[in-house]
Amino acid sequence: MLLESIAVDRPDELNSALPREQCLTPQEWLLIRLYRQLEEREQWFIRRAVEGLIAKDSMPD
Repeated sequence: MLLESIAVDRPDELNSALPREQCLTPQEWLLIRLYRQLEEREQWFIRRAVEGLIAKDSMPD
């Protein structure tokens, strides 16, 4: 969901409203644009992979 919620058509407008440390880099915008061009099944796979990585990082050692 994170990727879908921040994928906007005008990244300059979104970035100008955020504090500098929360702005997306050009590389992050490229990833979002590429994600939006994927088919639904491919987007689902990417979302599941990202969710798995987030869950893995949140587990205590």
